[in-house]
Amino acid sequence: MMRMSCWALCSCRLVLLLFLLLPSSLRATEFNTEVMARVQEFVANFMQLPLDSTLRTVRYHDLIGFPRDLGALGRDFNTRWLFFEVPNQLMIALEDGSFLWLVNDFRGVAYREPGNSYAITMNANSSKAFTVSPPEMEKYWQACVDAETGAPQTCQKKEGSLYVQCAHDCALERCPDADSQRNCSLVPDLTERRRCQGGITWCPQYTIEKYNDTTTTIRGFVPRTKQCLNASGMIDQRPGNVLANYETGELGDCLFRDGTPVSRTLAGDYEYCRGEVCNTTFSGGYETQDYDPRFRSWYVTQKNTQDMVWSAPYAFFTTGEFGMTFTRPLYHRDRSDGKTVFKGVIAANYYLKDLSGFLTTQYNQTDKLVMIVEGKEPNNIIATSTGTFPHSWVLRANASVSCPTTDQVERRSLCQRKRVPILELNNNGLDDADLVFRRVFEEQKARDFPLTDLVYLKATELQQGDTAYASQGGLFEHANVKWHVFVILPLERQPTDAAMPGDPVFAAVTVLSTVGFATCLVLCFLFLGHRKETAVIMADWRFTCLYLIGCSVLNLAPLTMLGESTDETCLLRGWAFNMAFVCALSPLYVKVWRMFKLLKASAGFKRVNVTNFQALLYTLPIICIETVILFVFSFVDPPLAVELVGVGNGLGAQSITCTRMTDAFFWTQVAYHAFLVLTGCILAFLTRNLHPKYGEAKQLAFTMYNTAFTGVITAVLLEFVEMDQSSRIVLCAIGVLWGTVLSAFAFVLPRLLQVADTKKMVHARRRLMDVSEGNQQVLMSQMAFGNKSSLYQGTSSSVAFAASASFLREASDRESAPPFVPPEDGDQSKMQEAND
Repeated sequence: MMRMSCWALCSCRLVLLLFLLLPSSLRATEFNTEVMARVQEFVANFMQLPLDSTLRTVRYHDLIGFPRDLGALGRDFNTRWLFFEVPNQLMIALEDGSFLWLVNDFRGVAYREPGNSYAITMNANSSKAFTVSPPEMEKYWQACVDAETGAPQTCQKKEGSLYVQCAHDCALERCPDADSQRNCSLVPDLTERRRCQGGITWCPQYTIEKYNDTTTTIRGFVPRTKQCLNASGMIDQRPGNVLANYETGELGDCLFRDGTPVSRTLAGDYEYCRGEVCNTTFSGGYETQDYDPRFRSWYVTQKNTQDMVWSAPYAFFTTGEFGMTFTRPLYHRDRSDGKTVFKGVIAANYYLKDLSGFLTTQYNQTDKLVMIVEGKEPNNIIATSTGTFPHSWVLRANASVSCPTTDQVERRSLCQRKRVPILELNNNGLDDADLVFRRVFEEQKARDFPLTDLVYLKATELQQGDTAYASQGGLFEHANVKWHVFVILPLERQPTDAAMPGDPVFAAVTVLSTVGFATCLVLCFLFLGHRKETAVIMADWRFTCLYLIGCSVLNLAPLTMLGESTDETCLLRGWAFNMAFVCALSPLYVKVWRMFKLLKASAGFKRVNVTNFQALLYTLPIICIETVILFVFSFVDPPLAVELVGVGNGLGAQSITCTRMTDAFFWTQVAYHAFLVLTGCILAFLTRNLHPKYGEAKQLAFTMYNTAFTGVITAVLLEFVEMDQSSRIVLCAIGVLWGTVLSAFAFVLPRLLQVADTKKMVHARRRLMDVSEGNQQVLMSQMAFGNKSSLYQGTSSSVAFAASASFLREASDRESAPPFVPPEDGDQSKMQEAND
């Protein structure tokens, strides 16, 4: 037992040492959290520009007010201030309908004089073809112009368009925001009541109507005119003085689309001229539009909330591009009654394409994907790093049908832009990145958009390619804006999840399996070659050779773990390891059981016959039970090649591993194999004191103990120590090699040494016999010559040699041949006779 303890200690140290030498490097993708920080920082800075410019404009208004509002020459003063002081696009829209917009992408300023829509009545029986109501609005009826050629046009509204209609002469009423609608008289505290009253805002009364065309009455509008600017920020149409490029300061001409120079001198008593007749109001105006800010969504939202507000993304009126508008309210104090009156809105536009442009520039040529999505249902796309359009073209008549044409002119007349929800992305399957965006969003949403944990997307879930992804979610919030920001990185496929040709692990496993297979097979042939020797016969060479062959096959099982993990190879690995282990263990188990049965019968003086054929049959149930287990689980819970993604310390990795839906197979195999090994150890322990000439009790005990120890150590390391697939493969190969080769040497080496010692004894006996026969011949020759003295001496010498030879012969016989050689049928009576 002391020797067994030493072997166990050495085994433990060796296995642990080999485990420490296993390849343990986990190559993975380090998730770059700096990308999320940079994207959020850019979005915050980008959206801060409208905040800063509108705030400066509000402070400017609060300090000196808008001189004469936006009419009566106030237009030029405000245009110059916006031109030089505000670095980005800005809009000023007032409750009287006046509008000023300094824009950099269409060469100037957009201006609308104050006023509402007016009615045009066609006169059939009158000298005047039409009548305008109110009459002072007639000056705007022919103020429109064809942007293509510059031909004069009437400003007639289209069917279904909106217009503002004053109610009660636009008298003041409480604004629709929550603070203005409070009943402050119900507030008991005087201080709170005054604060409540101070929060009430008053708005002009008007309604927004929809125009329905009739045969006798039509409606006209006050045009919003796009006008050219010069380098001083003044409206200008003189050739060579117009600012052609805002960024570079290049000068040029003010032109219509067909190249015709703009030269407009429309005269009238416009607000710009303080109500007097002038001809400079529409100077430099190259395009007119029916545009009233008061029924635009961003203006209505601001009026209803009376707070800083970001509009939901929408198609801009001028360009059709999708963007957002940031707004701040403007107020003035009515000196007559001290009321706070809502005057208008300061607004700044924000193009979604600018944000997409930044993401595309920064990340389109990298392996990173970035996506920004609205937090509000239906989660429309804001921007992506691939340049995916946040909108699609659909028919105006049916928004569910895609636009049938790509021609720009036809598309604008037949179709309209529609925002794209993230869950509708890649419905046509045209872009792999779009599919990744959609699936990442679905996974993030299913996990309630975690801000700290990474969310993984398996390649099998994408059903295209073999790349998995890790995504990090972030949240951007400002005012009423809530956006989800996602940074997506592809995961590297772990090179350690499969041992492929050329890998060090592949070579190591091949060498280990080959060495184990060859060693066990060579030992089997050596043992089989000495099967007629008494020592080998007593070792029951048939079952020992079966065990050695099983060990050889078991060493080949780790080779099935080489290569890619597929459903087929996963099934093969389960069968190879478990079946080879049971086939190797079954003859060993039957051998120790037969020894125990014979020893027990011998102690009770009973006759028991267990032939080799019967013992061989006893191995079949052990193998059949294992076959049934493997066969049942191959259908009930088969092993499958499953894609796994994981993270640790900021590292993400993709791997393919074999797994089952439940742990039932694992625990079934553990229970069955543990039962065989444990009962084998018990039987080996009970037969440990049997004489070596009648069996291999100590070798059997050592083999059972070594199998149990190696199996436990390997199972514990595989189950409880985190390691990659390559390390698991190498560990299995080491465990199999250690358990089989050491046990094989324990069986074969002592018997081969015993055979060698027996041959030495036989050789020594023969030499003594040769010496004895030589002395007898000398004695006979002396007797023939009559030398009595010599005869006496020779006789004494011969007797001494003969006695020595007889003693050595008996000793040699006792060492070289046992008193009884059990027959192959294991007859117990002959064993009893030998013991007597």
